[in-house]
Formats: sequence, C-alpha cells, structure tokens
Amino acid sequence: MIRFVGESSHDWRGPLVIMRQPGIDHDPLPYHHAEMSDLTAACDYFGTYMEDYSEDPINAHERRPGAAVECVRINNTREMSLHGQPHFEQRLKPPGEFAAMDSWRSAIAYRVGVPLVIGELAHERGDVDPSPKRPLNIAASNLSYNIDMNSPNWGWHNLAVHLPLVATTAYLAWREDMKPLQAKTVEDVSHFCESLEPMFEDALGRGWVQRSKKEVMAMITSREFELFQCKRSQEQEQDQRKQTQRSTRIASLPSNYTGSLTTSQRSILTTPIASLVSSVHSSTTSPLDILRTYSNVALRAQEQCNCLTEVMLPDAEDWCSNEVNLQGPLAGIPVSLKDSLHVKGFDTSVGYSRNTDRPQPKDGIMVRLLKQVGAVPFVKTNLPITLLSFESSNSLWGTASNPHNAAYTPGGSTGGEGALIAFGGSRIGIGSDVAGSVRAPAHFSGIYALRCSTGRWPKGGMNTSMPGQEGVASVFSPMARTLDDLTYFTREFLKTKPWRLDHGCHPLEWRDAVVSSIEQPDRKLKIGIMRTDGVVDPSPACARALQECAHALQQDGHTVFDITSFPSAFEGLKIASTLLNSDGHRTFLSFFRSGEWNDPGAAAMVAWMRVPRVLKWAWVAWTRYVRRDELWASLLEGLSEKSAFEQWKLVARREAYRAEWHAWWAESEEVVSKAGSSVELQTDAEDGGMDAILSVPNATPAVPHGGMKEAVSACGYTFLWNLLDYTAGVLPVTKVDREVDAMPAEVNVGKLNGVARGALGLYDAEKMHGLPVGVQVVGRRLEEEKVLAMMGRVEAALERWREGGRYEQLEIE
Repeated sequence: MIRFVGESSHDWRGPLVIMRQPGIDHDPLPYHHAEMSDLTAACDYFGTYMEDYSEDPINAHERRPGAAVECVRINNTREMSLHGQPHFEQRLKPPGEFAAMDSWRSAIAYRVGVPLVIGELAHERGDVDPSPKRPLNIAASNLSYNIDMNSPNWGWHNLAVHLPLVATTAYLAWREDMKPLQAKTVEDVSHFCESLEPMFEDALGRGWVQRSKKEVMAMITSREFELFQCKRSQEQEQDQRKQTQRSTRIASLPSNYTGSLTTSQRSILTTPIASLVSSVHSSTTSPLDILRTYSNVALRAQEQCNCLTEVMLPDAEDWCSNEVNLQGPLAGIPVSLKDSLHVKGFDTSVGYSRNTDRPQPKDGIMVRLLKQVGAVPFVKTNLPITLLSFESSNSLWGTASNPHNAAYTPGGSTGGEGALIAFGGSRIGIGSDVAGSVRAPAHFSGIYALRCSTGRWPKGGMNTSMPGQEGVASVFSPMARTLDDLTYFTREFLKTKPWRLDHGCHPLEWRDAVVSSIEQPDRKLKIGIMRTDGVVDPSPACARALQECAHALQQDGHTVFDITSFPSAFEGLKIASTLLNSDGHRTFLSFFRSGEWNDPGAAAMVAWMRVPRVLKWAWVAWTRYVRRDELWASLLEGLSEKSAFEQWKLVARREAYRAEWHAWWAESEEVVSKAGSSVELQTDAEDGGMDAILSVPNATPAVPHGGMKEAVSACGYTFLWNLLDYTAGVLPVTKVDREVDAMPAEVNVGKLNGVARGALGLYDAEKMHGLPVGVQVVGRRLEEEKVLAMMGRVEAALERWREGGRYEQLEIE
C-alpha cells in the first residue's frame, strides 16, 4: 500500500512506479542511459515488452532539472500525458499475451526513456481508489510505504523504487497468496525471497526470481530505501490488537484459572461427561469447578498450540449461573466452539479482520441449543481464513500447531478445535465440515469426530467464508476426546429436537434401536475396506492403521473384504472440487482486506484460477501430453469460474453420481459374495448387504505448516463423502513409527500423478514419528447412530486383538 499524507492535485488511476537514478538524492542531473538497460531488463523479467531504443527520446523534451521522471497520468481514454501534454496513445498487447497478468487492466513498459509499470490491480473489487486524498491500495501487497507529501523536500524525483522490487510487490498483490512481509532483519528478507521462488518459477522462469531476489535484498539493505518507512497496515494493526486483546483477557483472569492442577481437577479431567453430568445433577461437583479446570488446561494449550481465538472467560461463569440449564443432559459441561459460531458479546471473525469489533447481539441457534441442554461455551478455536484448508492459519489470530509436534498442523478447517481437544483443554467441541474439516483434524491430532449428513445437525447462527455455497454443503458436527463422549454428546444433543429452532434440521430423532442392533455381541458385521481411492495411495503409516483395524475385525469374526469396484472416486473429486470452487473464489476473496495473507492451500487454488485461459490450456496440455499425467490434467482443466448454466450442469452430474453410488451400495450383497463370503446377508432396505466402509481419512498423517500448498487437492478420502452426503466418523488408531512406516525405496514420488506428488512428497516417517494416525468409518446418508456404533465395534476389536489395545491420548500435564 502506498499511503499519501497530505493532498495532491495529481489525478492517479493506479499504482505508479517512478524511478530516479540510483545513488542520487536531490541533485539535478540529466537522465542517464545506464538506467535504461537496467530497467529494460527489469521489465522483461516481469513479462512486459519495451522496444530497444538506442537514443533517449525524453531528451528531446524540455524537462526541469532534478527530475529523473515526472508524474504520469493515465485517463480513461488510455492516453498517456507527460507534463500534462498528450504524448502518445498507450499501446496494449492483446489479452493473454502477458505472462500472468490477466487481472490487470494495464501493465506494460511505455515507449519512453524511463519505463513505467502502471497497473490497476483488482479493479473489479475497487481496490484502487482514484482519489488522491485516499490511500492507493495494492491488494495484499507485502510492503507499505509512507510518503509525506507535506514535506518541504517533497518532489516526484524522491519517489525512488527499483522496478524489480515493485514488480515483486505488485505480482504478489495479483496473486494474493503470500503472507505479509514482516521483516525485521536481513535474514527475514532473505527467507521471504526464498519463499517466492517456487511461485515465480512456473510463470516467469528461475532467472527472473534469482535476479529479483538480489534486487530485493539490495533494495531493503541500501540507504536508498531509507526514504520509505515499512510499516504495518491498518489491517495488520487490527490483527495485533485482537491478539493483544486475547492476551490481556487471559492475563486478567483470576488465579483459579491458572496454576498447577489439583487432585480433584485431575479427577475431573479423566471423568467421562456422562458421569460429570450426574455429579452436577447430584450437586457432588460444581459446574464452576469443571469450567475452571478445563479452562486451566485450555489456556496451557493456547500457550503451546495457539489454538484459541475468543476466550469467553469469565463471561462463561455468568452463563453457568444464569443462562445454562443445569438440569439438562449436558449440565455443566464446557464446550469449545469453532470460531465461526455466533456467541453473544463476541466477534465471529472467521479469521477476517473486517469481521472484528462486531460483537454478536445474541447467541446463534447452536449456542442457544447448547445452553438449553446445560452445556457451557467457554472458548472459540482457530481456523484457516477461507475455511478451505487442512491447516488452521490466518493473519488475525496466527497459526495453530499440533500438540504432538509443533512443526505440524493440527488440521483444518477445525484445526484449533482438534489441537485443544487433543491437548486436553476441552472434552467436546463443535466444528464444521465441507471437505473433511472435522475429520482431518481428528486424524491429524488424534481425537474423535463425526461428520453428520446435512440436516441432522443444526447449522444456524454462524458465519462463513462462502455464504450461499451449496454445491457441496457444509455441515456442523461434533468432536470429542473419547468415543463414549462423542456418542453421549451426539445422542443427548439430537434428543433436544433441534429442528424446532433450526429450519434446516430434519425432524429425525435419535434411534436407539439402530445402536442396539450394531452393538449386539453376536452381530457379525460386513465391512468393506477401501485400500485406495485410485488417486493417492495411502502412506505406509496410514495403510498400516487401516490394516490393523481390518485384521482386528477379522479376528473378531466380522466379514471383512476389499472393495475395488466402487464408482470412480476421482470422478467424485473432480465434481466436488469444481462445485466448491465454481465462483472462482470471488466470495471468500471478497472478505479480504489489503495486507491479509491467505492460507497456502487456498492461495494455490486462487493462483490457478487467475492464470489466463491460454496459459491454463498450455499447462494442461503439457501435463497431459508431455508429462503423461492425465489425472492431474483432468482435474486442473475443470477448475475455473462457472456460469449459472455450467453450475446447473455440475449439480446434475453430482446427482447422477450420487445415484450411482446409491445403486452400488444397494447391490453390495453381490460385492460381498464376490469377496468369497458365505455369510447370509440381510437385504432389507434399511440394513443392506454392507454395513460400512473403512478407509484412511487422508493419504498422510498431519502435514507440516505450509504443506497444503502442495497437498491442497489431496483431500479425496474425506471430500468424497461430503459430495455423497454420507455420514463418516474418524477415530485414532496408532502413531507414526519411524522404524516401520518409512516410504519404500521403490516408490518414486516424482513420477506419481500431481495429486499424489503433492501429498506423498510431504511424507517423512522420521520427522512425523509420533504423529497420530486414524481410520474413517463410513455409512450411508443419515446413519449417525450406526456409524458411531460401528466406530465402537472397531475400537473394541482393536482393544481385544491388537498388542497395546486402543489408542492412548496425550497425557494432560
């Protein structure tokens, strides 16, 4: 952002790059030819074209001494004026000929002695303000300059910027996918420049990046840069203010929220919620003691994992005394919430700074229902700014980390919740899931989660990054530290008949009979094992967890068989990805402010959406015919903004695909028979041949921070069931073992398809040692009771037949 303090008569129409001769401050001097070659090269790097002049055409004009370059004005007729006089008509190349400049209205080198790059960035969103009295925004730019136009030394010749530096900033603005540069030292700048290299390689070539990096380093460290003051933008200051507000609130809490845990508090932490509720009903345990105990651990989790956003303490104490139904089935149980849920008196930022300082006037439907059953909301948890990532990072609250290994993410988009529950700072929580957003955190962090079908769990009273997106509907769902807690919480919450408050809920009560049927000791289940989705084979650790479950279930007498003939999972991934991104990301980008950085995974998708169609076509063709990667090419070519006509066709494809899966599962009696089973199958409509599918939740365990830039498309193991709207639950099984889970030497990740390369390229059993690994149990639509009961049968089989028994949670210190 270039901020002007004071007023100017100049008519600005976009960010303007103005040059002066390096090393000269205010001394009058004529234009020098040496600059010309430097700037010509710089423009070439940025994909622009400038004719090679052997003479300086500006020397023919009378120019006042001391100004290497004067103000340039672009008006709506696209006529360029020099010193207020028409000079020549701007010559623009046809659309598509600029490398990576599709969203610019103009970005060229002019046929004058000193080239100027004039770009009107993101003009459709109005990020460039033509008024000289307001800041000119370079959207999401990483540098902020403060130029005092009231200074007695002010002159246009003072505005000295090397073109590569500004080109870098402008290109980042166009991509909108980099964190803001918060450089304090030369090393910070070096690290920032290194992070740019992969992004520039594809579009502009390695040579530009290397030279640009040197130019940026030279510019930052040179005395010429002293004219400018790098400062945080208003939005960055807002981010810092919210984090300071959180820290201040924590620091102001009374001593009973901190300190070492007492024996009675440790007892509370190990007691299932059903027993805690009974003790509250009998007045054996105070709900305030429960609240303060979990708050104590939650604050420790925040210190280690940065998993909290809004800390609703001590307000929760007042709710506990005056608003919560302490005779309800969840009496006195603290519940953590994903940041997207509305709570009276607190922001619902969803990671966007524009949503701050807007406390909700009343509780949302979800929170009202929780209080009615006796639950006590007490903290909100971190998430990615777009809600479209298996990481949880945003510039407003920072990055959440995995409690098992701080170098890795706890998952996303409900990652803060996953970290908090795994750490022991909450026993139950609520998140949302559009592509795996409660199941990936459960898998990454080592907890339990249930993805409900749409309409089974209330959705009202929340904020989102993609309002109106219904191609693949998001659902709110429960998460917990133990399976018993998850089942109890889900059952008691659904018994409140949430459809009375939420119009989107189906009037479908909890079905105890379904649970009883699955839990019968003599009931032998029929479970299909999805070893691979045909897109990305699971990593060794995830494949081992799946096999351990399959083996334990076989030992328990259940019918276990591999499924391979199911409808194409890749077709599902294509349909789901295209539907979810069909607005070209306009919706979630519309909430960004300049200076806010995007999640690396979502940023990678944004970058692809903004590549000009001709370059997309060329890249897809190269991928398909040169690299021979049909799968990756097919996925990429479908990712573009869709018209309403195209969207309707996609929905029709979705419904046909759902029908195909429905028919396949209904015919699972034949599938089981082909697997060699001699078991007589039940064929009634409610309980067909196959009881459930068992699969990995993700191809790898938790990814390192920033890993979703490469692995953003590798979400098929969860995303498929969102598209089908099937119920799916995740339970932890084991942890990565460096000794047995190393990638086989014969696997050449570089030769895999693009989705698999992105995922498995991050797998490292040595570095991932000790990270949790889960499995996923999948039922059909609206089978929440059945899936929870099936998860119980899987866990019971592991406890009986596997050495070491069931998964052990992190010990609460």
